[in-house]
Amino acid sequence: MLLDQVKELFLKSLEQKNYSDETIRGYDSNLKDFNAFLTQRYNTSVYIDEITVEDIEAYLQHLAEIRKLQPKSRNRYLSSISSMLTFAVKKEWINKNPAMLVDNAKVIDKPKVSLTGAEIMELANAVDSPIIKTAILFMSTSGLRVNETLNLKISDLDLTNNIINVVGKGGKYRPVPISQSLKPILLDYLEEIRNAESEYLFATEKTGRLSAQYINRELQLAVKKLGWEKKVSNHTLRRSFATNLYQKGVSLLAIQKLLGHESLRTTSIYLNVQQSELHEAVNVLKLENKED
Repeated sequence: MLLDQVKELFLKSLEQKNYSDETIRGYDSNLKDFNAFLTQRYNTSVYIDEITVEDIEAYLQHLAEIRKLQPKSRNRYLSSISSMLTFAVKKEWINKNPAMLVDNAKVIDKPKVSLTGAEIMELANAVDSPIIKTAILFMSTSGLRVNETLNLKISDLDLTNNIINVVGKGGKYRPVPISQSLKPILLDYLEEIRNAESEYLFATEKTGRLSAQYINRELQLAVKKLGWEKKVSNHTLRRSFATNLYQKGVSLLAIQKLLGHESLRTTSIYLNVQQSELHEAVNVLKLENKED
């Protein structure tokens, strides 16, 4: 079976598992690129059982040397290839997954950006659009992913019981409490700002929706206006939510549930623990001489 045929069947399987449209588009883009590389490499269409470890390594080298992609991005491509090949193994179209024998590129962790409550307010106040300002405050006090936020409908808000009914990754439902600080912001938005005829909570009058690109563009403009050097995106708001809760003493388990993570390990990656906190942590330990 041709690689391209397997790719299409693999993507359909992701749809059946209720993967988000954005996730499926990401897999599609990565695998199309891989297929194009192999087609050019061999000057012909490639069959799934012909893919070797050397092919995958050559592709990753191409991404590094020609495309100049960073290790994290290259690992994402490798993950897409491996997932498709694992799917092919389960379907018994190939005997083994050659991507399993290819090592991930080493990623050097850089300090993750998160914002304090005061910085979030400063950032929001620097945004001209009232809708974007509300979306920023919403994400930073609810912890929702940007796609979860943009797909949220007015009917998903339960203002009586103070609950946001969220459908997250893989179609999994989770109720997220509306905080005391967020509720008046939402009420003001619904009563004074929002004027779109749309079922979606965050919607412009013109399009009836809001895009992640629009939010990021406004964030970048606000950061520039404030003269900040840090890089801020809509994802920063979700990380700030988790980090600020953690610094207030909220348990990792509670933060995990609010974020909709499968594991505590994923949650811990989101947290931006400062070096000063690490010093405070180790200083809790005391060595004392045993008294006679």
